[in-house]
Amino acid sequence: NDLICTGSKTKPLAKFPADGHYIINPEHLVRQEELPKNALVVGPGIVGCEMANILRTLGERNSDNDVVLVNDKGRLFAMEDEDFSDWVEYCLEYEGVTLYHNSRLEFAKIWEEKQQVECRVVTQRMLPPQEPGMPPMRSQTSKTFWVDKLILCNSRKPNTDGLSLEAAGVDVDAEGGVLVDSRNRSISAPHIVAAGDAIGNCGLATVAEDEARFAVESLYDEDFATKPCYDSLSSVLHLKMPISCVGMCEEEATKRGIPHVVAKISLDYMAYGLLRKHSMIPSEEQSQLESEAEDEGVLPPELDPYRKQDDAPLGFVKIVVQNDDSQRLLGMRAAGEGAVGITQAAAVMIRMKAHVRELALAPLPHPSMAEAVQECVRQVLGISLYKLHAFSEAEGFVKNVNPDQEDTQAESVAHADDESRADFRAGRKVLLVPNYMD
Repeated sequence: NDLICTGSKTKPLAKFPADGHYIINPEHLVRQEELPKNALVVGPGIVGCEMANILRTLGERNSDNDVVLVNDKGRLFAMEDEDFSDWVEYCLEYEGVTLYHNSRLEFAKIWEEKQQVECRVVTQRMLPPQEPGMPPMRSQTSKTFWVDKLILCNSRKPNTDGLSLEAAGVDVDAEGGVLVDSRNRSISAPHIVAAGDAIGNCGLATVAEDEARFAVESLYDEDFATKPCYDSLSSVLHLKMPISCVGMCEEEATKRGIPHVVAKISLDYMAYGLLRKHSMIPSEEQSQLESEAEDEGVLPPELDPYRKQDDAPLGFVKIVVQNDDSQRLLGMRAAGEGAVGITQAAAVMIRMKAHVRELALAPLPHPSMAEAVQECVRQVLGISLYKLHAFSEAEGFVKNVNPDQEDTQAESVAHADDESRADFRAGRKVLLVPNYMD
């Protein structure tokens, strides 16, 4: 028996072939001896956003446009709720990344004598109609950037080239992903199993490990093998202020026609947020920076990002709960410092299909970000002491959504309007969280 778990690699772009020096992909970037002073990143997914953030926070900042991220859609992560996209965009722009939406890379040329790449980005905009009843007009503009590196962070493909799978009788799809059955066995060579990116269904490290364990266990004892639960997948976008997600977003539940309740609360008005925003106790990072600058008698500019501005948001927690007798958790999105650590409880709840009251009754540490999750649940159950309407600046709401009805019942202060998932790709297995294969 053999296990194929060879990961993935960036899909090559025929129009812009990577040379490994000026035009590179993430695999090339991690092998660079030094970070570029300026770069243009193509690809607005997890990999592209994290690469742009890394280059901006760790690289040399020589201009306002030293890191440019090109997005071919109207917003980042169009498959997610709009507040998810807004948070990622806020974090990137906060660090100085310049975003170009509805844009594409049209031209790129390497100039060896200048040791730079000339890039031309084309942006499309819809203009209002000149007269009533007329269709909107399309405007197109272009801009040229001279950068040290053009970084291609487009979608990825299974890394199965060179394995001679055809000689072993292993059938693959058009991208090179191994075609497997429900036990992760090759449909054409049952003695071979595959997992993770080699299958091409989900680019997440935890999924690769779970699928590999399941595949190997299935070879020896099918009854003992534990099948991965894709409904409770977790994902995180590592920014200065990270955002994590597990299960369905609001738009996915609406698209599936599931009656649900959505609750969202800002961290700014939780005990954790109030202490974090107004406490004079510095963070570890801030203390270290202040200590390094003590001899000069000047505070460094790179202070704790949450305290750079009085109005800088600390983050939010948003949950989606099925609106029936089960009242089980369908999904959660959490943004801000500490967001990564609170998704585990939500993942367990989703996997167990447990009633959300379990989260409402559990004693949690105080103050902590986990309390925001609990308050969202209490808002759903109608037992919260928090009155969202009392805080005029709060970004939070409780909303009942019944996709079978035209109207939506809502009690809200401020929330994003629903947007249809026009780019949903029919025929592909629907994944509930962003992953690095896209």
